[in-house]
Amino acid sequence: MKLLFFIILICDLFCFSNCGTLSASQLAEQALITTLLNGYNKNIRPDDQVSVDITASLQQIVTIDEKQQIMTSSSFISQTWYDDRLSWTPDSSNNNITVVMLPITSLWIPDTMILN
Repeated sequence: MKLLFFIILICDLFCFSNCGTLSASQLAEQALITTLLNGYNKNIRPDDQVSVDITASLQQIVTIDEKQQIMTSSSFISQTWYDDRLSWTPDSSNNNITVVMLPITSLWIPDTMILN
């Protein structure tokens, strides 16, 4: 019983000792994100004209009230755009990373108004 407890304790210590280390690809991604966001201000729009593509998909018609002429639906709307301030060339210095995920709170977002 004591031997089993000792083995579990050693395994736990070994696992926790490696938890704080990042792999080479994670370090490269972290460095790339730091470089991209250095000097980037989400409150300033890009210099060039920005083309925003909007896609709307009707997911479900929830209810229809013909008498009141009201339809309730569930929809999905997505926007895509290109902000050249967040572009890079994949190469060996950034581990040939082609895509990174950034929190939306860090990015400039185009103003969009949908009227019904």
